Amino acid sequence: MNDISFERGFTSNTPLTNTNNSLVVENVLPKRVLFDYVSATFDFIDVTCEHVNVQYHLHDEDELLRKLMSLFGHYGSIHDLKLVYGFNGYRHCLIIGEHIKLYYGSEKSKRNEKYTVNLVMSGQACREYENFMDGDWYKLFMFLISFTSTSFPRIDVAIDDFDGREISIYEIKHFVDTDAYVSPMSTVKLIYSLKSGISTGYSILWGSPKSNQLMIYDKLLERRTKKEIDLDTNIWYRYEMRFTEVKAEQVIVQYLTSVKDNDSLSFMKMSKGLLYGMLDLKVENPDDLNKSRWLTYPRWIDFLDSVEKIDLKTKHKVNTSLVTTKEWIEKSATKAIMQLYLAYSMKKISFKKYIDELILSGKDKLDSQSLAKINNWLQSEGAKEYTLDEALAEIQDLADDDDDDDDDDDDDLPF
Repeated sequence: MNDISFERGFTSNTPLTNTNNSLVVENVLPKRVLFDYVSATFDFIDVTCEHVNVQYHLHDEDELLRKLMSLFGHYGSIHDLKLVYGFNGYRHCLIIGEHIKLYYGSEKSKRNEKYTVNLVMSGQACREYENFMDGDWYKLFMFLISFTSTSFPRIDVAIDDFDGREISIYEIKHFVDTDAYVSPMSTVKLIYSLKSGISTGYSILWGSPKSNQLMIYDKLLERRTKKEIDLDTNIWYRYEMRFTEVKAEQVIVQYLTSVKDNDSLSFMKMSKGLLYGMLDLKVENPDDLNKSRWLTYPRWIDFLDSVEKIDLKTKHKVNTSLVTTKEWIEKSATKAIMQLYLAYSMKKISFKKYIDELILSGKDKLDSQSLAKINNWLQSEGAKEYTLDEALAEIQDLADDDDDDDDDDDDDLPF
């Protein structure tokens, strides 16, 4: 066997030291597995079409629709939710919470003369469901799969590695460059992103769109580039397995069985097997032209074995998007705010009143999606959440206060 050594990219197993030569303990999170994209299509919800204006409608009295909505914590009218234009052939899209999307209204996607509905949950939507809706994947999947019409166009299972101890994703580039791997997917892409000579992205993608895919990438690098640091970690490697149709349904069934039997190991064994089936890193053997007979790279075996040991229930909180907005303002808008404040102060004009007027001008833009963004943050802080009426009343109080201030003699002060 040939000896192989690699640079470990941006990771190290050597403990950091401080100036006093004492060990600095790094925050190392446990590996986790999570659903990072869910797409389910079904026809058990009643959709009617108003052919004159080509408008499609969902109905509050639909019992199955109410059941689905309750799984996302919404018990009011669907007309309280934000409605936007659809995508991928669907005319309408209902926004549940902040990120969850329910598409409906498509003639092309009809099944047996029944209109279909497409539930789409991106990575953000999956985290919103878990963290702010008290989401239960078991209940949601059990409900969806109980109808024979339900199909799963795409399910993503992500494995997050926060230490790179077994293997660094930067090592894997060597196996791609030397073609020392076995995979059922014939295409592979190495994707680098640079800005001003600084790396802003690194990923390796096996497979083609609309088929099963494996994407391995530096999630921390991605989050830092977007200035959205969710977790306190120095390393965040993601192994993202994207499954379609039959394979996606198999993943769901195994997940349901594992949770029902309180058997995390069986699901993780399946996840390990799926990842190993998608990618087998090999130790080169020039004496054997059949790569499938080459030995599997020992550190890849170590990583796969560590995947099997993941606790299925392990997950971590993420920053809400309102925190991200706040951080963006603090980094990008403080100079402009300071300049306006000084200009208003010099002219003896109330800057507070200006800010109040800005808030009031946004009152008509407050919808269910905006409110969910606020309430997700409030929930993360353990604070009471708003109803839409309460939020509108809070904004209206600003207008009433400003009316009172107009009667005062000191309304020309900055604050």
